Amino acid sequence: MYFSYTYRCDSCGDEKDLACSSDDGGRCHCCDDGRYHRSGECYDQEYIDQIKYEEQQDREYEERHRRDKY
Repeated sequence: MYFSYTYRCDSCGDEKDLACSSDDGGRCHCCDDGRYHRSGECYDQEYIDQIKYEEQQDREYEERHRRDKY
């Protein structure tokens, strides 16, 4: 699974992804005026697809066994 934090420059709006979880991403290399600040998270598509598949499997299981008596 790929996971990273997205950082955006407060001056020019340039974005970069970093694996670290610092609140400050450092000085902007694009405009050399602003600083990067955390603005979101990024996951790879395979991880997102896996989560959706597992949620669908859980719903189908619940539907199949909803009326079972223990």
